[in-house]
Amino acid sequence: MFRSLRALLRPYASFDALAVFFGTGLRLAGRLAAFLLVSHWLGREAFGLFGVAIDTAEIADSFADVGSDTASVTFASRHARAGDAPAFVRVFRTALWVKGTVALILLATGWAIAAPLAARLGFPALAPALRIAFLLVPAKELYKLGNNILQARQEFRRLSVFILLPPLLIVLGAVGFRLAGGFTLEVAVGLYAVTQGLAIFLLPGWFPRGLWQPRPPARADVRQMIGFGRWVYLSNLLGTLRLRANTYLLLGFASPAALGDYQYAVRLASLLNLVTETATVTLLPKMTARSGAAEVAGYLRRTLLRLAFLLLPLAGLAFLFRPVLAWLQPEFVGAAPAAAALYLSLLGSVATVPLSSALYALRSPHLETYLELGNLAVLLALGYILVRLLPDPALGAGLALLVQRGLDFFALLFLVRREIRRQRETGA
Repeated sequence: MFRSLRALLRPYASFDALAVFFGTGLRLAGRLAAFLLVSHWLGREAFGLFGVAIDTAEIADSFADVGSDTASVTFASRHARAGDAPAFVRVFRTALWVKGTVALILLATGWAIAAPLAARLGFPALAPALRIAFLLVPAKELYKLGNNILQARQEFRRLSVFILLPPLLIVLGAVGFRLAGGFTLEVAVGLYAVTQGLAIFLLPGWFPRGLWQPRPPARADVRQMIGFGRWVYLSNLLGTLRLRANTYLLLGFASPAALGDYQYAVRLASLLNLVTETATVTLLPKMTARSGAAEVAGYLRRTLLRLAFLLLPLAGLAFLFRPVLAWLQPEFVGAAPAAAALYLSLLGSVATVPLSSALYALRSPHLETYLELGNLAVLLALGYILVRLLPDPALGAGLALLVQRGLDFFALLFLVRREIRRQRETGA
């Protein structure tokens, strides 16, 4: 039995996956330290407003991608396998121009609308923090660019170091401002927003020199990238709106303290989910390198089995949230039920990573876009009902996401199986 289990898990427990897993673990340890410090120093209500500012900027950032992330990793990973370095650099220089142009437009727009948006949300004093939060858009695009380059090269040891830098910078900055007596909501938002863009400049030798050439990319390259990634872009945009929707439901129907509990629960649950990022980083370039329905189906079947063995034991951690919070941060112990629900939903979403990657490999990303539109509608309906119905609004929001992600997994499984069957029958 144990031999067969080892044989099943051996490909997933490759050095690449272990490097990303432990690198992600160190990064999440840094993020956990930053999270605990910031939430403790801000308090429940201010931490809720911190989450509103960051979530708003994250939604804006989802517009900046224009599908370039998945497109660049897909194209560049093929060039890397073929040893075509100039084509590899050309892909990411195109992505940099696309990302940078849209990000700067969004940054200027965000600064212009920050004050009326804060007033519309019911917190006019949030305007300065919102302006600072929009710096996240260009900063995060730079971070994702560096991440994508190392991911496409499958340089996972370097990637494990690269992703560790932003949380370390946040911790150092937060402690420094706290000691100086100047740690405020605006400072917390600024540290989270800006530090993500610094990593690519702190490790310049790890990235292609031709990346920063001022010459614009060829129009054909831009059209190819946007054309390939348009469905992925719409899927990611709808997915971001779905994941952030509960914040605005709570903002409208719950107290600031309940909003703070939910923001705390979201960040705590996501910090404990190492497997999601490990699976995403290692599976996407490997899945998209597969060709043909039969090859994709075989790789997908093995991957889902390995993930099942990994996820079932991790689900037990959900029972530890309340006792750990009661000991660690008693002021946020009310967030424990929502954190448990969100953590289980995140574990369930891990299983959708290979399914989504399979749709890209099968050249059918539009199917996930249609599904994401349905997911958003389901979550809004469930969230509206449960947030208003349950005595704990944060738990209602968490349960809404848990149910929606469960439905998403089975819908994705149905779509992938149907597409594999169709391509086998047609010989596509």
